[in-house]
Amino acid sequence: MKLLISTLLLFFIIAFSCNAQKNKNAQNTKSMSDPLLSKIEKIELVEQSRGVNRLYTYTKEKKIIELNGTKSVLTMPASEWEKICKEVNLLNLSEIENLQSPTTKRFSDAALSSHISIFIDGKVYLSSSFDAGVPNEKLKSFYNALKDPSGIILQKSKKIK
Repeated sequence: MKLLISTLLLFFIIAFSCNAQKNKNAQNTKSMSDPLLSKIEKIELVEQSRGVNRLYTYTKEKKIIELNGTKSVLTMPASEWEKICKEVNLLNLSEIENLQSPTTKRFSDAALSSHISIFIDGKVYLSSSFDAGVPNEKLKSFYNALKDPSGIILQKSKKIK
């Protein structure tokens, strides 16, 4: 009898712990289908100076990179779009226009002047300007998700004319 009760008790413990894990996984999936994320239309990163003009446009389907008028279109991997959307979700969009840049080299043309535009449900959230590569600390993770750390995008863009 003790063996039967122990077996049933063990079965219930395992069953409930599996259900708890399923609920936790469902919550994680739900956070990725956040209504804000489904409303993101596009994101633009502009980096420019007197002689250089770069425009990176990100949508769920594609990345468009324009370097001084030369345009490249690449498909957007779902994992990359998801990463970018997660970073947008971490931002306080109403405050990004007031974030101060840690450096000012763009004022003397010693760095490209950059800003980010996020288009969500017909509304545009525009960051304040900052030196390319040196955004405000609150934008740093998002900026790094937008930029390709391996440089593959820039290499492909230079080859395609």
